[in-house]
Amino acid sequence: SRTLLRHDAGVCDRVAQAFLRTGVPSSWLPDLALRLDPRTLEVRREGRHYEIRDGWGQCIVRAPSEATARVRALHFLSEAFGRLVCPWKAWRRVAEFLAEPDAPGALMLVDGEEGEGSPTDPFNRGPDRRLLLSGAVVIRRRPRGRPTVIETGAEAAVLRLIRGDDVQVLPRRRSVSALATRAMRLAAQAHRARESGCAFAAEVGGEIWWVRDRSLRRQPLRRFARRPIQVDLDPEAPDMTAIQVPPLGRGEILACGLELERAGVVRITWRTRAGWTVVEHAPLYLIERWLEETREHFSGEATVLVAHVAPDLEEAIRTAPPPNAPILEVRLRGRAPFGLAVQVEGEWFGAGCEYGWRAAALAISSRWPVGSRGLVFMRSFEVEGPPIVQLWARSAAMRRLATWLRGLD
Repeated sequence: SRTLLRHDAGVCDRVAQAFLRTGVPSSWLPDLALRLDPRTLEVRREGRHYEIRDGWGQCIVRAPSEATARVRALHFLSEAFGRLVCPWKAWRRVAEFLAEPDAPGALMLVDGEEGEGSPTDPFNRGPDRRLLLSGAVVIRRRPRGRPTVIETGAEAAVLRLIRGDDVQVLPRRRSVSALATRAMRLAAQAHRARESGCAFAAEVGGEIWWVRDRSLRRQPLRRFARRPIQVDLDPEAPDMTAIQVPPLGRGEILACGLELERAGVVRITWRTRAGWTVVEHAPLYLIERWLEETREHFSGEATVLVAHVAPDLEEAIRTAPPPNAPILEVRLRGRAPFGLAVQVEGEWFGAGCEYGWRAAALAISSRWPVGSRGLVFMRSFEVEGPPIVQLWARSAAMRRLATWLRGLD
């Protein structure tokens, strides 16, 4: 190391290219610490690389990006001086992370854009549900050697958050502090779900991202939980009701969250104490009868229903005008998913019957006035299985009828 310090800049650069890519040898550190003044370090761009040079012009770190160069320089200084040394005030939290032995496994520096409108969630901002996160820098420490620095895009950063890794989130700029705080809460919720062995779902950019066994699945909001899934929901998602099921007694508890999805349609999210979730849709004008029928159906069982109604839905129910179309009541029976049959005006269609679901749709449409389309109300549903399966069967039967009715238009 003494020989290196005496040579000219050309020799130093060649040595830097040969050795500094993989880290400074530990035998050099004492002499380098005596020679270095951290306050004189400066960042330069040399071609396609970034370099950190000391006051003598010596390159101590070379990296493909500025963030990687700064992180490697902080690690180099902590190794050389044996204590926390940070020449840049904005990067002090990163230096503390590199020097703290009990810190989380990774540190993420997030960056983003500014947005306007409601909701104010940085992951679903405004009416178009825009993702404000633009990218991130992920820093991982290694027991031996310099830290690993990965610069990722927005979607890769979100995936790292919802996979439940042990990660600490910090903002790259002061203006994105709210985004970093929201990302930290999301990462903490996903980490708790992973430790409990449950899947985790969050709303990102108007879509539902849910992770099970570290594998990602993305779905539009309208297609999420059409079948029963056991999942933890992000409680801060603006369009996905995360219902907290109260621990009441020992019986089965069904909690439902009601939200106005679009004009005339209500989204009902059903959840059990064990985390099983299923979503169904109902006409706005029939939502009160829909819930009343559900309560009567489960009244003979040890099942408690708890409803959470969104504020905008309450106002929509009070001001909704009665529909001009007629209402036709149907009944359901059988076993989900392939043994279901529906009754229309006293005649059964579907599994085990002479006619199938297309005939049921024809029977329904024949009872409506020509040129108009009415509403279908499921009067009763006698389906085998636990309550969440029965609700899924009702939802699947209504979707199947709606599909056949659209095909007849």
